[in-house]
Amino acid sequence: MGAALSAFVKQWVMSVIRHLNNSDYLAGMFAMSAMGVARDAASNVFNIILAWAIKRLWVSVRLEEKDAELVLAWLRERPEINDSAQLWLYSQQSEKGNARSYEYEPEIKVTTRLRCRRKDGKFQWVWITRSESRDSSGDRRLPGATVSFLGRDKALLESILEAGREIQRRKREKYLTVVQVYDYGKEHGLNW
Repeated sequence: MGAALSAFVKQWVMSVIRHLNNSDYLAGMFAMSAMGVARDAASNVFNIILAWAIKRLWVSVRLEEKDAELVLAWLRERPEINDSAQLWLYSQQSEKGNARSYEYEPEIKVTTRLRCRRKDGKFQWVWITRSESRDSSGDRRLPGATVSFLGRDKALLESILEAGREIQRRKREKYLTVVQVYDYGKEHGLNW
């Protein structure tokens, strides 16, 4: 049985080769098909290797509301943000009462790429993408962010969060100082 099947396959292959030698059209079609199969195989192998490399080398951290606010406070202080093409205006009442302060941060669903200095003095690329989600009731929008970077060392993200905490602490101190010095508490119901 195996010998008969082998002879049949051999005859069929010889017939195909004979027809390919006689017709340039069939030979060209066969070559194009073979190139297409080879291209698809190479693409699949490349995608598998790329997915493996990204899984090993690329880290993405999703931040919820509180931590995203820290990253956004840090971003507002960065001079590179003002050079970005797509910005979101963040305004708030200033400490003086009648004036508003304006700060810029990256727009939602836009990825901002920054080159940041780590604590050891080396630079590292960081990609920050703002996002929004709804709370469980669907009434309130919750800010979020995704921070991505190459490598497994998360020390840069931790230093960004610490810098954001420091920025927010300074702003709270400035506001509390204005409230205490000018005694705004009694007029506005704070009763300090």
